Amino acid sequence: MNFFFINRNFFSMWLSQLSSILSGRLRELVIPLLVLGMTHSPLTAGLVALSQQIGVILFAIPVGTWMEQKNKRIVMVITKFLSTICMFILAFLVFQNYINSLLIAFLLFFMGILGLFSSTAFNVMIPAVAGRKNLINAHTSLEGADAVSTLVGPILAGFLFAKMGASFTLLICSILSVISLIFIYIVRYEEQVNTVSDKSLSIKEKMIDFSKRSSEGFKYLFANFSQIISTISICVLGFTTVFIPLTVVIHANNTLNLSPELTGLLLSFAGVGNIIGVVILKWFKNPNWIPFLSILLLVSATGIFLVMITSELWLSCLGMFLFDGALSMAFVIQAAVHQGVTPDEALSRIRSATYVLGGLIAMFASFLSGAIAQYASTTIALGLGIIVLIISAIYIIRYRNHSVKIDKLEPIYLEKKELAN
Repeated sequence: MNFFFINRNFFSMWLSQLSSILSGRLRELVIPLLVLGMTHSPLTAGLVALSQQIGVILFAIPVGTWMEQKNKRIVMVITKFLSTICMFILAFLVFQNYINSLLIAFLLFFMGILGLFSSTAFNVMIPAVAGRKNLINAHTSLEGADAVSTLVGPILAGFLFAKMGASFTLLICSILSVISLIFIYIVRYEEQVNTVSDKSLSIKEKMIDFSKRSSEGFKYLFANFSQIISTISICVLGFTTVFIPLTVVIHANNTLNLSPELTGLLLSFAGVGNIIGVVILKWFKNPNWIPFLSILLLVSATGIFLVMITSELWLSCLGMFLFDGALSMAFVIQAAVHQGVTPDEALSRIRSATYVLGGLIAMFASFLSGAIAQYASTTIALGLGIIVLIISAIYIIRYRNHSVKIDKLEPIYLEKKELAN
C-alpha cells in the first residue's frame, strides 16, 4: 500500500482528490435523478449534464496558458472555495424548492469553469509533488481514490436520495468539498512558476505571445506517435466515462425500473471493479503500454455488453465491475504515458488542450446518451459504447510495434521549426 503514500504532501493531495471525487460521484447520481423527476425527459437530463462542459471548452486554452505563471496551489484553494459556495447554494435552492433544470444547468456551468482551474492546477502539481519517477505509482494511487469514491458514492447517494431527499444529499456533497479544500490547503511543495512574459512588451505583443504559447498545446498533442495515441485514448476514455454511467442511470430508471438504492448499488459495482483494477495494476509494474491499453479497452467493452443483454441485476453488476475495472487501469496507463512524454514547461498548456477535446467529447456524450435513450432505447446507446471501445482497441493495437515499456518513456521536446508550423 506504500504507493498511496509517496510522501506527506502527495498524501494530502490524494485525500483532497478522494473527497472531491466522492462529492462528484454523489452529484452524478442525484442530479440526473432530480432532473428526471422534474421533467421525465432523458434528453433534458443529458443536456443538464453537458452544461458543466461548456465552460471547459470555452476557457480551457487560456486557463492552461495563464496557469503557467501562477501558483497552482493558491489557484486550487480559491477555486475550490468558490465551488463549495456554489454547492451550498444548490443544496439550499433544492431545499427551498426554488429550482428548475435551467438553474441547475447554470450552476453546473459555473462549477465546471471552477473545476477547470482546479483540475488543471492539480494535474500540473502531480510531477512536482510526487516526482517524475513515481508517475505510475502516483496515478495508480489517484485512481485508487477514484475507485473508493466510485464504490462508496453511488450506494451512499442512492440511500441518501431515497431516505433524506436531494437537498440533504447535496449538502453532504458540499461538506465533502470543504474537506477537499482543507487538504489541498495544507499541501506544501516547491512551486516552479514559469515566468515567460517580458514586462517590457506592449499589450499587443503580450497577447501575440500568449496566443502563440496557447497554440503550442494543441501542436504537442499530435507532435509524436506517443502523443497521438495518448490523444486518441483521451477522447475514447472521456466519451465512455460520461456516456456509459449516464446511460446506465437512465437504463436503470426507465428500463430496469430500479429504485434509487438499487441504481446506486449497480453503479457501486463499478467502484468495486475500480478498486480491483488498481490492485491488479500493481502486478503489471512496467507494461508495454499499447498492447496493454488495447486489451483493457476490449475487457471494458465486454462489461458493457453484459449490462446491455441482461435484465438481471447481478449480471448487470458484474458488467459494471468489468467495465470500470478495466477502464480505471486504462486511465492510469494513458495518464502516465501522457505526462511521461510531455516536458514540464508544457504540462499546463497540453493539459488545457486535452480539456478542450475532453469537454467537446463529454458534451457530445451527454447529449447522445439522453437523445438515444429518449428517441430510441438505452440498449442501443449501450451498444454504441461497445462499438466505440472495440474500434479504438483495434486501431491502437495496429501500432504495437512502436510501443515501449512505461519506464522507457522520456519527455519529447518539439523543435522550434515544429512549433512555428
